[in-house]
Amino acid sequence: DVAVVKLYSSAWFAHLDALLDAIDRQIATTSTVVRLSRSVAAGQLPAGISDGATLRGSEPSGPVAFRELGLRFTADVGHGQKTGWFLDQRDNRRRVGELAAGARVLDVFCCGGGFTVHAAAGGATHVHSIDLSPHAVAETARHLAMNRSIPTVRRVGHRWTVGDAFEVLT
Repeated sequence: DVAVVKLYSSAWFAHLDALLDAIDRQIATTSTVVRLSRSVAAGQLPAGISDGATLRGSEPSGPVAFRELGLRFTADVGHGQKTGWFLDQRDNRRRVGELAAGARVLDVFCCGGGFTVHAAAGGATHVHSIDLSPHAVAETARHLAMNRSIPTVRRVGHRWTVGDAFEVLT
């Protein structure tokens, strides 16, 4: 029930109300948050617009819970990377889950653990998750824990590494 609008051009500011109205017509939201690309955030912004600002509804009080293909996750829509979750990778995460049965999986740049959790749910025997960000690795662990009711997730062996992937893999 939370929508996130990511703007990559300041040209959208003139059309923002119409865009928000269109979102409201299509989905029932409790809030709509705007995220700005670096180039847009560095420019002149209209009043009330800043990266992570809630434009409509109530401000999310913390990470937003959601389900992706039956698995549980959260996203920090106001301060996380881009929109808080890489939605464009959903089909790829699904595919990893389909291929994971009996496999040992390496999730490099794990960024919250979407691939890790899908691999575990798909029956991977072990997943090694690597990210430079301690926060991303902690999110991965939290997302695995959120899905422990799934037997394959509960059984998966897991290793976390905080570090530069290029150094870790050498």
